[in-house]
Amino acid sequence: MNEEQKYLFDLTGYLVVENALAAEEVAQCNAAIDHHIELLRERDTSLAGGSEALAGTAHRMDMGSMLTWEKPM
Repeated sequence: MNEEQKYLFDLTGYLVVENALAAEEVAQCNAAIDHHIELLRERDTSLAGGSEALAGTAHRMDMGSMLTWEKPM
């Protein structure tokens, strides 16, 4: 990870990894989200760590574990 990536991860909490998924996989993820869009809920907890400057005006939306994969039995 280079210095810019470390900075962006520290700032946003995630990294963009280009081409990690094939176009078809991205399309399947988007279709699953679109299909379950009614499950989207606004998080009532802030990720700003008490910082007024980072608080923003809207909360992050969350689908819980809708996209997590469970190993079949």
